[in-house]
Amino acid sequence: MYPNARRFLKEYLPSKGKGYALGIFCLIITILTTTSFPLFVDDAINLLSSADSKLTPEQNNELKSLSFIILGLGILGCIARVLSRIFIFKEGRKIESEVRQDLFNSVVNMPMEVLSKYKSGDLISRGTNDVTSVRVMISMGILHPINTTLTLIICPYYMYQISPRLTLYCLVPIPVIVFIMRILSKKMMQVGRENQKVLGVLSETIREQFKAHTLLTIFPVFNLLISKFEGDNDKYRKTSETLLTIRVLMMILMLSILSIGFFILLHFGGPEAIENEKLGRDGFNIGSFTAFSLFLWMLLGPLRAIGFLFPLFQRGEICLTRIYQVRDAANQTINEDKSRAVQKTNQLNFSTNSPLVSINDLKFSYPEQANNFSLEIDNLLIKENKKYGIFGPTGCGKTTLFNLICGNLRATGLSLKGTKYEDIATNALNEVFSIVPQENRHFSKTISENIELVTKSNEEGFGTKTEFEDAYKISQLQSDIDMFKDGIDTLLGEHGINLSGGQKQRLSILRALVKKRKALLMDDFVSAVDHKTENAIISGLYSILKKETMILISHRISALVECDEIIIMDQGKIVCQGTHKELLEKNESYRATFEHQTLEKNAGDHS
Repeated sequence: MYPNARRFLKEYLPSKGKGYALGIFCLIITILTTTSFPLFVDDAINLLSSADSKLTPEQNNELKSLSFIILGLGILGCIARVLSRIFIFKEGRKIESEVRQDLFNSVVNMPMEVLSKYKSGDLISRGTNDVTSVRVMISMGILHPINTTLTLIICPYYMYQISPRLTLYCLVPIPVIVFIMRILSKKMMQVGRENQKVLGVLSETIREQFKAHTLLTIFPVFNLLISKFEGDNDKYRKTSETLLTIRVLMMILMLSILSIGFFILLHFGGPEAIENEKLGRDGFNIGSFTAFSLFLWMLLGPLRAIGFLFPLFQRGEICLTRIYQVRDAANQTINEDKSRAVQKTNQLNFSTNSPLVSINDLKFSYPEQANNFSLEIDNLLIKENKKYGIFGPTGCGKTTLFNLICGNLRATGLSLKGTKYEDIATNALNEVFSIVPQENRHFSKTISENIELVTKSNEEGFGTKTEFEDAYKISQLQSDIDMFKDGIDTLLGEHGINLSGGQKQRLSILRALVKKRKALLMDDFVSAVDHKTENAIISGLYSILKKETMILISHRISALVECDEIIIMDQGKIVCQGTHKELLEKNESYRATFEHQTLEKNAGDHS
């Protein structure tokens, strides 16, 4: 058995034992009834053959009994067949739901640095197509092997009882064809992996183009995007056609056994049955010929199933490999997180006078990144109840530092109230900080539900939160929401598509403010709003959150002017720090940027 399939069965099958036991019991009844009725057909034909021009009353009664037995076996087999599939397929659906839930839990618990290695479209493909393939594998993978195994045992047994010679002749091709099937299955595994990989790429291509559909109406890039989609789609078509070709070959090989078997039966068994019937001899007669042909026909289903099971298990193993790849990556991180000494924020000592965040000898670089970016900070202290601004050119490391402080990225050299970050669980760090990231994500729910997602999940949180009315005021969102027909109950489209960039940003600010926290981190938080709104947001932040610890990242120096300390970064290092006034005096680049931005702002205000 394949290793991932073995792991999968150990994980999910034990809890479904009762349902599968009932399904297997009904399946065995189905097989026994189905393989029994040719014996009674044999008796019925022999009874008719032995009768003269008219059946005697005894023969007529015996024929009626045989008819009712065959009818009863058919009805019982039909009922048992339906029940077997209900029980087995129902458990398969339950397992499908559990596998999808476990995969979803793994993805949402996966840290950003691990999650970034996977394309969204590929994850969607794993959570839909791969999980469905696993469900088909577990359902059909239990039903068909049992049905095939028992039928391939019972039918040849009865056939051997009828004619040992014909049975051996008919079944001789099976070992040769099974050997060829093994060769084809290896090729199918190789092509199957490529097919699933290409499907993930195709899903990502579709997702990206749907997400950017508004841009498609602006820029003349239709031909380029269509050609890219056609290329990915063509690769998927070719691998799918190869898979289908191998599967058809397997089916043809299996069905060829039946064709050869019927040829042998007709060629050798037909004359023998006719001769014995004419001479009235016992042995292989017309009834035996009919029963033998029925048993041979019953082998069609199992032999076809073998051709179906090989690619089914191959595809299932490939899909399980892709699913467990994501789950193992997440479990490794989760297990590492569970082993950390500090699991809850109340284990941190916030009563000490030590800085909220201390950074010493921090070195961080992204794995597998082409530009060799490296963040190096010798010493940085973030004290409580202070406002810190971080400024610098694009790509200097501001967002990387932001993600390291809030725990989205992990590295040595950081401490929270004297406790090293590597000893603090992610959930504990999440309770300490409330963040406004650079990319503003919102769910396809109402505005109020997007806010409640934070407030309800953070009721037992750590620290203090801003009252809703104050947060509403700071975010400067009320005037926009009042213009909506449904107000705060307005339903947002995908990723908040019916909001402007500035509205999305301000909703993110509102959502961060109503969360309990010890520090507020905001990355490029006023980049999408006009200068008037920017001034109102900044004024609200500094006046209402006077005693709050804040770390603000912005390309606009005007957003950082009132910070207690401004940190200037360049090429992954801190090059200067101080108050706004001090930096104007000692950093020429900072002064020149501020003067330029002030001129732009004044020009914009007058226009």
